[in-house]
Amino acid sequence: MTVINSYTYAANATGRDVDAAAALLSENPNIADTLSTHRFPLDEVKKAFHVAQDRKAGAIKVVLEP
Repeated sequence: MTVINSYTYAANATGRDVDAAAALLSENPNIADTLSTHRFPLDEVKKAFHVAQDRKAGAIKVVLEP
């Protein structure tokens, strides 16, 4: 397995990290589902932010869905 991290808009000789991350997600869309550990509807935005800030909740990525 190869892990490619993205740090804001860093760039190197091969291009921007964000472009590499987008390409990786395009090729492997299941990665987003794996990293999205919590999902909340918009009307639960306060709860979503609470979970995102609580390290004990085990959140990696909290998603708000319309």
